[in-house]
Amino acid sequence: MSNQPNISTEQSQALYSQYQTAAQQLQVLESQLSQIGAVIDELNHNVLTLDGLILNENSNEVILPLGGLLFIKANLTGVNEILLNVGSETVVPTTFENGKNILTQRLEEMNEAFRKLSEDRIKLAKITSQLEYQLNQSTQQR
Repeated sequence: MSNQPNISTEQSQALYSQYQTAAQQLQVLESQLSQIGAVIDELNHNVLTLDGLILNENSNEVILPLGGLLFIKANLTGVNEILLNVGSETVVPTTFENGKNILTQRLEEMNEAFRKLSEDRIKLAKITSQLEYQLNQSTQQR
């Protein structure tokens, strides 16, 4: 016989409710981490693309990605100018260097958000695991 006291049906239901809530919050965090990871990948790609353009500033011809596996050759007309989406479908002209700085800052912010959410995910996963263990223990006592 176990040394732990028997828990009531109400306590068991409350424990199950807490477990369900924690499990749902964990799924939401994992979805947010996935979305932020995709943004980080896109920002990294954009920074690398700008690096390539900055290094190749003596040539006006570039190969631009259209998405997926599609690219197009283009000639730059504004030698040191890009159009940068700053949010809410607002596009502003800026220099390559300034654009890279803005993107790098966004990348740092996204990496920090990813780090914080990862820490929260670890804590919540531990809580969820503990609740699941307690549920299993209460089920075995019946």
